Amino acid sequence: MEGWELDPAQEGVLQDLAALGLTATEARLYRLLVAEGRPLTGYEAAKELGLSRANTYAALRRLERRGFVAQTTGGSRAPYQALPFDTIGARSVRALQERVARLDGALRQAPREGGTWVGDGWHVFLPEAEKLIRGSQRSLAVGAIARAVWPLAEPIRQAADRGLPMHFHCWNGCPPTGCGVCRAPATGVSDDRLGATCVIVSDERSAVVVTATADRATVLVTTFPPVVMGLQALLVPASPVGHAQ
Repeated sequence: MEGWELDPAQEGVLQDLAALGLTATEARLYRLLVAEGRPLTGYEAAKELGLSRANTYAALRRLERRGFVAQTTGGSRAPYQALPFDTIGARSVRALQERVARLDGALRQAPREGGTWVGDGWHVFLPEAEKLIRGSQRSLAVGAIARAVWPLAEPIRQAADRGLPMHFHCWNGCPPTGCGVCRAPATGVSDDRLGATCVIVSDERSAVVVTATADRATVLVTTFPPVVMGLQALLVPASPVGHAQ
């Protein structure tokens, strides 16, 4: 290779660009254009990197289609300039977040009989918990701290309104005005060892649990009988709730 040489300390930059889906040639071209800080023709870039002009122009066109570079004037041989990476990076982050969200919805599966799976985030827990509540036919047991169960107040009220037998236990004691789930504040005992901020058991057959820390919420969904029955035993001794508000 002749001409422009990449500082060995910058090799990690090429690896990170490759992680975004660029080929080795595309990554070198984009890094060159950023380093030069001015538009270069394909001929100039090829000469700097010691590449063939055919491969260089093909790679530059791919970079243009992906939004990494732009031609400064019209014509197939016009100079190319690098677009700001902060814009490209923000776009890449949004695209990754959207792809992860699509995959999360497409690949997440309800546990088979006797099955268990674990996920992360309140965005996983809340729809699973609501689905469990709305699908309950024989009984519903809930153990929670107030702030964890607030988002589920409405489906729990609806379950109570259709006469579903319910047990509810406040693990940190109700706030003075209640949490919006029980008809009135219930007496609870705080126990930091419990760790879980919300546990729901449906029909003594299925359960969903969320354990929250300051920066993470871990979700467990299970139909494994020993686990479900253990959670049921933890919750049912609490006084049964009459009807939700």
